Amino acid sequence: MKLDVIITTYNRAAHCLALVKSLLHEAEVHQVIIVDAGEKEYKPLGHIKEVLIRSKHKNQPYQRYLGYRKSQADLLLYLDDDMEIIERDWYSIIKKYFTDNQVVAINIPFKNVNSFLDELPSSAWNKTPWIKKLKGYLTGYPVAKPNSYIYCGIRGARIANQPIAFLSGGSFAVKKEAMYINFNFQLFDLYEKRMGKGEDGILGYSLSKLGHIGALDKQLFLHNDFKDSSYSVNHFEFNKKVLFSRKYLTFEYYRLLKNSTGLSNFRFNHYAIFRIIASALAYIISPNDKNKLLFKGNKEGFSLSKKFRFKFDTNINNYWQAEATNELK
Repeated sequence: MKLDVIITTYNRAAHCLALVKSLLHEAEVHQVIIVDAGEKEYKPLGHIKEVLIRSKHKNQPYQRYLGYRKSQADLLLYLDDDMEIIERDWYSIIKKYFTDNQVVAINIPFKNVNSFLDELPSSAWNKTPWIKKLKGYLTGYPVAKPNSYIYCGIRGARIANQPIAFLSGGSFAVKKEAMYINFNFQLFDLYEKRMGKGEDGILGYSLSKLGHIGALDKQLFLHNDFKDSSYSVNHFEFNKKVLFSRKYLTFEYYRLLKNSTGLSNFRFNHYAIFRIIASALAYIISPNDKNKLLFKGNKEGFSLSKKFRFKFDTNINNYWQAEATNELK
């Protein structure tokens, strides 16, 4: 089985270059496909395995799609541009999982270094299981079963070596033949407007409808966020995107379940309203700048979500497919 590595990058050429150099020396890698949408362009090394695609769309899920369209391999490994290899035997570990014909993808854990995410508030209630469960039902953020994926992008606790219904965005591997089946390209619209989050979760859930996703038990990569990603812009932008994107994720989740839009609306609004209330109370109790930005971001995201109309439209799909065809000429 041939394996291509697909790396999407935007204005982080130095980080990307370090990762590409480490991959080009791997004999098992067929090609390293870099999809660059930045103004600070990645400079190709000229290696025979290196394939560079320039895109005008600053849109990570679409950039991944371009890499998919370019690849001729059986397996695709998607990596963020700030990843580092920490397990030298990563290829044989990944390949072993795909010897099972039922496996369509692998959720690959990675060591995460991200001070921004570590600073996000967590409730002491979450340490008491029954209180956490009760709070979840009341606030629209229930405790999902282990390895499961539900509405609003909510994921269960990850347990290795068992089937899982979502992917980890920084690193995951898939069979090419399974990608973009019954896929809603409206996701690309959200990211084009800088309002998308959680694309890896919903992609994994759609793949779980086609076969098994394996949950690897070993960290293969290090994800070192250098405070120059969309996660690290500020708390206002982060929370605005998270809350807004949960409307799409909820509607898409229920579409894949062939369920009603009425239930989608209820689930999203329940989740969103209580997220705003919780951030407002946090600001009242502790009126600092961070809590203020958290509240304002949630409020703005919910306001913008009222204008969003979910679609599963062949015209949207056709548009993005045509864009990819033109950019790959």
